[in-house]
Order: sequence, then structure tokens, then C-alpha cells
Amino acid sequence: MTGTNTSPMFRLRLKCAVNHFKHRMLEAAHEPGISQGKSVLTRMTEVLTRAPFDPRTWDSWFGDAPPRVQRAAIGRLDQFFDAKAGRLRERRGESGFYEELVFGGLAVQALEPDMGKLHRSPVGQRISQYRPRSPLHLHLDALDVAALENDQVHKGLCLWDAKAVLSNRVMECLHDRWNHRSGTVYESLPSDMELAMLELSDADRQSAEKEFTFGPLAFQNLMRMAPQPMYEARLNQLDFSASQVHKTMFGIAADASFLKGDRLTAWCLDAATAALALQSMSWRFQLDMLASGRAIVMPEIWYLDAMQALFFGPDDEDALSEALGRANEMGQFQWLPDTYDALLAARDQYHALLAQLGLQPETLWQIAEGFDQAHPAAMRKGT
Repeated sequence: MTGTNTSPMFRLRLKCAVNHFKHRMLEAAHEPGISQGKSVLTRMTEVLTRAPFDPRTWDSWFGDAPPRVQRAAIGRLDQFFDAKAGRLRERRGESGFYEELVFGGLAVQALEPDMGKLHRSPVGQRISQYRPRSPLHLHLDALDVAALENDQVHKGLCLWDAKAVLSNRVMECLHDRWNHRSGTVYESLPSDMELAMLELSDADRQSAEKEFTFGPLAFQNLMRMAPQPMYEARLNQLDFSASQVHKTMFGIAADASFLKGDRLTAWCLDAATAALALQSMSWRFQLDMLASGRAIVMPEIWYLDAMQALFFGPDDEDALSEALGRANEMGQFQWLPDTYDALLAARDQYHALLAQLGLQPETLWQIAEGFDQAHPAAMRKGT
């Protein structure tokens, strides 16, 4: 599973965790991919009152082939922020943010051999009960599933079935966040009024607050009001299922005014997660094509092509424009002219998020598509 220190996914999870921790601690002083050990360990010791681990351990985590990584050492990263915030872990043995980021995840929870109380439950139950710690955790979960190999699947499960149910769980988590009727993400995003106020200078903001004639209570309500994209008004279908969450994400882009600030950041990471989940199912779409006996391309392949070009592909404006245009036509999203600029901004923001973690989009996509390249769909026809 992802917990083996030699696997590409484990190394990627480790790199992601230590860079995320360092960026969160050092903020603007963070240099992605560089250990900055003296600054990090000094600050950790100030909070924890003792050195959390040998400086060589921290430095080794930034190498290409880190030695065996101990869970307890990663746990020190969680202890730092727990201590800084004055928090106590709710349950003894509960994994923290960084422990879960390095050693946990959907595939580990669902597919590891029976060990302890958790793993005596059926695989399907483990999957349905899984809740990601954060959107970043879910992003790596989707990458885990795309890269899943036969030797990682236990319990007599078929690899293809495992990929299907795990990727479906990723899509369900995204659907829970973004569906327009009860999506949980909207309450956490800045309101339209909050975004409008942020665009004003300090003087103009103070002036605007004084000039609102409907009273301070109404103004505060507008500041707290959860935003809602207007995409559903432009679509014939008000609801997409969890398995069509990529269409939900693209549908939101019809309201380009929604994709700003923190909303854009949240959307780009989850939309890229949807792309990885869709990639996990590409073998099924190819089998559907083979089974049809016709030279057709399943619609999901075109959506995947557009999302891959947007988030993971090379900088090719013509190819990206063609792929997005095809997706817009297929989905009848009725994107406005400024949607393309909003999507480009989302691409840039996603790449910036990865850069903070010391990662490149090409690296993630190589891992995601590596399985399908090694296992052509034609070889699985009839299985």
C-alpha cells in the first residue's frame, strides 16, 4: 500500500506532507523542495520544548530516496501544530493530519489486510465510511486509486472492481462537497459581498460600509451568506450523479464570476481530483468501446481529455482550447467568453498549489496514467 517507503506514491505523499508542513510554518519564507532544517527545527523545539527528531532525519525526507520513515517521526509534525493551538488529540492513537497524509488514505483503509478492529469490517463498509481529512488528502487518494496495482489488492478482490469502487468513493466525496442542492463546500467559501469588499481599497471599504442603507445586520448577513454558482440555471439537468461529478465541476465554470479568490482555489484542487478519479475509470470506458464493436469514443474520455489538458497537460493553447470547446459542446454548459479565462486562472492556481508542495503536474499524471499504459484495455477484453 501507500505506506511502503519505496513506492512512488509513498515518496510523493512524504514530499507533499513535509512541504505542506514547512509552508504552513514558514509561510512566505518557505522554499519548496529545500529542507530549511535549521529554521524548521528551531521553531519546532520552541513549541515542543525539545528537538523533535535528529536533523538528519528531516533533511533525509527531502531526498529522492528517503530511508525508512517512522510514523512516530511524522507524528511530531502533528504534535507541533496541536501544541501551538493548545489542542489535545480526541482519541488515543488517532492519526493526525500529516500522519494520515503520509501513511493513511482511502486505499489503505479499504484494502490493507485484516489488522485490528477497523479492518474486521467488510471492504465495502470501510469504503463507504471513509471521510478524507482534507481536499488535499482526497487528491492523493484519487492518485492512489489511479496507480493501484494487483499486488496492492487483498481479500480476493478483482483489481478492476477495486479501482471502480474506490474511484466511485472519491467521486461521492466530491459530489458531497459540490452538488448544488446540499454541497458542504459552499458554507466554507467567501460570500459575494465578502469578495466584493476585498476588491476595494481600505478607504473605499470603510466608506461602503457606512453607506449601506439597509442597516448593519443586513450587511453582516450578506457578508456571511454562502455563495451559490448560477450554473444550474443554464443547464437542462439540475442534478448530476456522483459518477458525473466532473460534469458538475465543469458546470460550475459556466458562472465565471463564482471562480474567484478562495473559491477558485477550492474548485481547482477538487476539479483536478475529479480528473484523477476519471482517469481511474478510463479502462472501463475503453472496454465499453471495445464491447460496442464500433470505433467510437465514450463521452467520459472527452471530458477526461479536457481535464487532463487543463490541469496536467503541456502549455499548448490550441490543444487546450479544442479540448475545452469539445467538453463545453458535449455538456451543453453554455460557457461564457470569460469562462476560458477563469479556467486558465484555475490551471495557474493548481500549478501554484503543487509548486508549494514541491510537485509538478507532469509527475502526478505520469503516476496516474502509468497503470493504463502498462495494461492496455485490449488485454482485458472479456475479463
